[in-house]
Amino acid sequence: METVEKAGGSSGEESNNGNGSNSGEQSGNSSNSSSDSKGNEGNNEEYNLEQSGILTNNNNDIDWKSIKFEVESLYSEVSTITLDLYSLGINREDVLGFNQELDNLTISVKEENKENTLSNLSKLYDYIPKYLKSVTNDDIFIGKIETKNNLFKAYSILDSKNWQEIGNNVTNTINSFSNNLLNKQTDKQYIINKIYIMLNELQSAVNKQDDSIFLIKYKNILEEIDNL
Repeated sequence: METVEKAGGSSGEESNNGNGSNSGEQSGNSSNSSSDSKGNEGNNEEYNLEQSGILTNNNNDIDWKSIKFEVESLYSEVSTITLDLYSLGINREDVLGFNQELDNLTISVKEENKENTLSNLSKLYDYIPKYLKSVTNDDIFIGKIETKNNLFKAYSILDSKNWQEIGNNVTNTINSFSNNLLNKQTDKQYIINKIYIMLNELQSAVNKQDDSIFLIKYKNILEEIDNL
């Protein structure tokens, strides 16, 4: 930067004296210094690690383009999934019901309607525990999926601020979790007990009617459930 400043100053002085040759020479020096400066900037890029969380994230934008692509991609697998479900002896009504809910989900995503998208997604998720009960005896895994499904029902209506209904869904989640997993004899009993405590703490967020606290606890519960 020092060279650029001197070049600029000399250029001005020589111009006033009518010396065009020196002015051009100084201008060339300035150009070279500017190029060097840009080169140095390129070699000194800064990388910042930004922390992100529920309370610090102010971005409410939804990436509808990606969601539309993911939903549309499901249709390429529907026929295969349908045949697989029939081969596993899944009730025909449950198979067709899943396909109909997928259509409803697609419409709400196409319209970019968040409320309806979450509602239809919740209805779609309802079929997964039903399917699992027909194909596996792993009570821990079934309980894990049912807990996630019940929790999502509460999350899906969070924007409505209907805390009575949100609370009912959390209570149903606690009761289902308690009946299906709490008294199971398993080497994961510590994690099960921890999740049970966290679910009851989620109820306190409902009582406070604070969506930020709810989301923090909801996120932590899902992460702990994944450890089952």
